[in-house]
Amino acid sequence: MPRAQLKLDFRVVFRRDGAYWRGEALELDAHGSSASLRDAVSALLGSAYQAAQAALAQGDLPGRVIPPVLLEEWKVLVAGGSRVELADIYAGEQDLSVVATELSVLAIWSFDALPREIAEHRVLLMKDEGFWVAQALEFDLCARGTDIKDALQRLRQVVFGRALLDATLGMDPLGEVPQAPSLYFERYAGAEELDTRARIAA
Repeated sequence: MPRAQLKLDFRVVFRRDGAYWRGEALELDAHGSSASLRDAVSALLGSAYQAAQAALAQGDLPGRVIPPVLLEEWKVLVAGGSRVELADIYAGEQDLSVVATELSVLAIWSFDALPREIAEHRVLLMKDEGFWVAQALEFDLCARGTDIKDALQRLRQVVFGRALLDATLGMDPLGEVPQAPSLYFERYAGAEELDTRARIAA
């Protein structure tokens, strides 16, 4: 039996907030944030994918009433030349504080179907100013959350979203992402083991 598919196209506004980029979708209840714009796109794609998968499971279409303020901001950004192509976001940081772009996600690709070396990466968990930071070792990707579970879930979205982003641009999923710096491997080796893949740094 063929698997159900659902392709979603949606608009997104990304804002630089201090050291982080935060993205909010217009048509979907999907959000993403990270220290780089490219990783914020990855996080938002992972969030959008989860929304699409949940909709498929319920036999419904994901969506929301677009906040008027967000829609107006989108129009202003596009009119002012702040709309950026996905390929340009991937290529590097933008010299802007607010960016508008369009994304799409196909709700058929399962995270569990990713190669094992991608799906089963090791993670270092660190406490930072009231947040938990989850840093992948095999890929230099990270996410932060209010607690350990939240940080791990957000990292999962970033990793899977980056794989989706690479695939969307015709690249090998995560093929261009380097390992984390050696410092994190050293901290992982001396950290308390949480389970077989995640460890908490002192």
